[in-house]
Amino acid sequence: MAEYTRRARSKIQEGDLKRAHREVNTGLGIQPKNKELLALRNEIDRQASTPKQFIRNVLGKIRATIDGNR
Repeated sequence: MAEYTRRARSKIQEGDLKRAHREVNTGLGIQPKNKELLALRNEIDRQASTPKQFIRNVLGKIRATIDGNR
């Protein structure tokens, strides 16, 4: 588990969330209740959702502007 944790942390620092997620999931496939890996998965999910949320907010503002101008 330590190796999966190390690799996932390394990928998170590199900004490669897809590979980090893969490392975490592989480790959790072996030890599903590993607290470190579960915490890393939450961190990856949080980081991945930030850009998506930003895009949703921007698109929502654009949509509201367009709808308001009609």
